[in-house]
Amino acid sequence: AAYAELGFIVVMIEGRGLSRRNKAFFNDKDVKYPNGKNQLDRIAAIKQLARKFPYMDVSRVGVGEMISSCAALNGLLGHPDFYKVGVAHNPMSDLRVVSSFYADEVSRERFDSCVIKKSLEDYVGNLSGKLLLMHGMMDGTIPVAGTFRLIQALENANKDFDMLLLPNGGHFLPSYAKRRAMDYFVRHLLGVEPPKEFKL
Repeated sequence: AAYAELGFIVVMIEGRGLSRRNKAFFNDKDVKYPNGKNQLDRIAAIKQLARKFPYMDVSRVGVGEMISSCAALNGLLGHPDFYKVGVAHNPMSDLRVVSSFYADEVSRERFDSCVIKKSLEDYVGNLSGKLLLMHGMMDGTIPVAGTFRLIQALENANKDFDMLLLPNGGHFLPSYAKRRAMDYFVRHLLGVEPPKEFKL
């Protein structure tokens, strides 16, 4: 609702499933970065909505998430022709450094070697849009080490990106980070300079 008030058309498209599914669901090994989180489904849905509502501008699509998903990274790195701006907060970018209970209980991405052949850092060369990485350094569920690895890979690939580290930030998004995310989308998708240091 807050993003809609800023002038965006906002859609929330859930993935095909999370935890507590049957064995056949988890036997589907076609969950690979950077196309995890069913990005192809989401792109198809947004394009279909744009055909129904022609005022939607699919040349300016952003992707973000409240917490711990890697949807923004999967979008920007897997589909740079579609997604132009992304904000990632405490992104689960590399399951090798994520708390084991989290990846096992609440995500489709398992620790099976047949699924995790590469991490998102292997796809940073695809980045062409605007990316803001944010991470709370006190997050015990999604350690900042994964984001540091991603930052180093982006540097090695000579890619431009923006970064915000929150020294006392935990797993959840503080109001400061919410405001910075809003400012990022307003600046880079709407093309408007947001109010300076707006207080949420």
